[in-house]
Amino acid sequence: MDERIENLFGLDRQSFNGLLCGVNESSVHTSVVGNSLFVLYFDGDMGCALFSSGSEAFDEDGLRLELIDCAWCDLKLDEMLFIQQIFKSFYKEVGNVH
Repeated sequence: MDERIENLFGLDRQSFNGLLCGVNESSVHTSVVGNSLFVLYFDGDMGCALFSSGSEAFDEDGLRLELIDCAWCDLKLDEMLFIQQIFKSFYKEVGNVH
C-alpha cells in the first residue's frame, strides 16, 4: 500500500484491504492538506484510484488520477460525477493552488 494513503486518509493496511475487497461496495474518501484536495475511491472489486488537485496540464479544469495497488479501477458514471462535483466545489472555494 502506498504510504501516502495512510498519511492522507489514516488507513492502515488492514483497513485499506477491507475497502479494496468491499464485495462490490464502492466508497469515496476525501482529505484536504493545505490547498490540495485528495479523493480516494474504491470500486469494491479490487480497484483503487487516488484523484488529486493540481493538474499541471488542465489547472482547474482537471485533476490527477493514479491507480493504487491495482491495474484497473471501475467507476460508475454517477460516482465520477460525484467526484467531479467534489473537485468543482473545492476549486470554487480555494482555487487551484498546487
